[in-house]
Amino acid sequence: MRSCLVSLVLGLALFAPQAKAAPLVARFADVVEPDAALTEFLGRLVQTARAGLTNKSSDYSVLDSMIAPDLQGFSRGLDPLEAWRKLDLSSDSESGVALLTTHMVEKGDLPQGATNLPDYRQDMLEILVALIANPAEPLGTLPETGDAICSPARYAFDAKATATFAAAHDTDAYSISIYPRDLALYAEPSAAAPVSATLPARTLLLSEYVDGQPDDWTKVITSDEQTGWVEDTTDREGLSQQHLCFDKVDGAYQIVAFYSYGL
Repeated sequence: MRSCLVSLVLGLALFAPQAKAAPLVARFADVVEPDAALTEFLGRLVQTARAGLTNKSSDYSVLDSMIAPDLQGFSRGLDPLEAWRKLDLSSDSESGVALLTTHMVEKGDLPQGATNLPDYRQDMLEILVALIANPAEPLGTLPETGDAICSPARYAFDAKATATFAAAHDTDAYSISIYPRDLALYAEPSAAAPVSATLPARTLLLSEYVDGQPDDWTKVITSDEQTGWVEDTTDREGLSQQHLCFDKVDGAYQIVAFYSYGL
């Protein structure tokens, strides 16, 4: 009797509907709430950077004083699955904003015949504001910098499954895109088309080129093989991130580390 029951249970299990796999999603990891002192420091830092952008200021001494003299740096390639490597900055003669600019700003090609490098520090101020002033992105810690609090928090996702997803479509993880909001998938490249699915914020997507597709639309696929069309908007981003990290130095917060990729 017992063996018959076991066989019946096993038989039912074979024909039971299997739970559908969910698409891969990136989430913010190791999120922390800033204390009052850090909140004040970040507000002052952004305000100072914005003032520099507005006035095109060439006086960066205030910002330099907000960056630790023993700044740490971490870098990796464009692939977000690569490990961060610590940079040796001991022989770097620059400091403050100039040092951040060297390692975090992507430089354009020099015009033919040009002998002097452009001043990219204004670009660094734009990066600084973008990394810190987005209220939708929390702060968090990163393994390489211990208790330092970084902006934004890092993305966490299943690295092995992400690599498998990318390889199945003959590409790498750098090609994966996400949106910071719930996303409607349309059956056709038109806002008037039926919505075939609504994906959670930061669902991992790969683009599928379709001959003759409209300029403002992209066909995408998720890791669980959902396909549909999304509107091309400026909030699409990749899994690669830059970070600025903060900690107290002699009792006051400063920028103590940066993370940058692909330069």
